[in-house]
Amino acid sequence: MADAARLGGENTISKSLFGNAKDLFIAVAVIAIVVMLIIPLPTVLLDTLMALNLVFSLLILLMFCIPKNRRNSACSRRCCW
Repeated sequence: MADAARLGGENTISKSLFGNAKDLFIAVAVIAIVVMLIIPLPTVLLDTLMALNLVFSLLILLMFCIPKNRRNSACSRRCCW
């Protein structure tokens, strides 16, 4: 009874079966990466994944170097322009 009160009434079977959602995500990601390394990907899928990688990289770069408030930005002191 003390265990149920401590866990907030959660189902302990599902908690122990799936564990932490973060750990489950990491395990699935590692398995997916290994499968992609072993099984050759089609050219169209490989090109699409490379294009998405480039788009996300540019998006992160632009989000960092174009701040809303230029005066208080760390980027304004580091960038060359």
